[in-house]
Amino acid sequence: MGYPSISLVLPTIGREGLEASLDAIVAAGISRHDELLCMVDGEHQLQTVDRICAHPIYKVAMVRTFLMMDNGGAWGHPGRNRGMGEVRRGDVVMFTQDDQLLVPGALRVVRSVLRADPEWKRKGHMFQVVPRNGGMMPVRDGETNLGHIDADCVCLPMDLSRYFSRWASDYNGDNAFICQTKAAMEVAGYGFAYHMALISVNEAKLDSYPEMFRVAEGAVA
Repeated sequence: MGYPSISLVLPTIGREGLEASLDAIVAAGISRHDELLCMVDGEHQLQTVDRICAHPIYKVAMVRTFLMMDNGGAWGHPGRNRGMGEVRRGDVVMFTQDDQLLVPGALRVVRSVLRADPEWKRKGHMFQVVPRNGGMMPVRDGETNLGHIDADCVCLPMDLSRYFSRWASDYNGDNAFICQTKAAMEVAGYGFAYHMALISVNEAKLDSYPEMFRVAEGAVA
């Protein structure tokens, strides 16, 4: 089942791991009901778009690409900001990146968790991820410690998009965005739910979580 539909925002500078990230999105369960918004930055934008267009993900989801100005040092946050404004079909918006891999089945897990909660549209949601510096977040309800948060952990209903903050232009933008969004929503009477399900692992930490990435060959046929 493709409900709730997901808009997944992927800022990319065309890292070597881009194809692996796209493979992981397919294995995570993206569907024809969803959209992938690729915010393409960096020196080789057209080549990066060509790589995305050549990927089989086009067979299973709506993929849209956007060229960004060179925002070197901004950690993809301008792409996330614009991507949130370009959402067209998702009931929720989520994020990933070209050095982060969604766990196989992750998006199916997200859908299942949301469908099990009749009030899911009236709160934000946070799932567990393993960011670049390791560890797993959130490790307990409500924790958003600086340096232990990652864009991939947050899932936001588009019905509450007016309460979304903006990503800051420094590396701590992940933490700032999530904390500020939580604060704005809580003032308006909406909360956050925390789900102990691992959905994403940074490529640098795969050796610590190999069992999560035993995807059968041909999964992206």
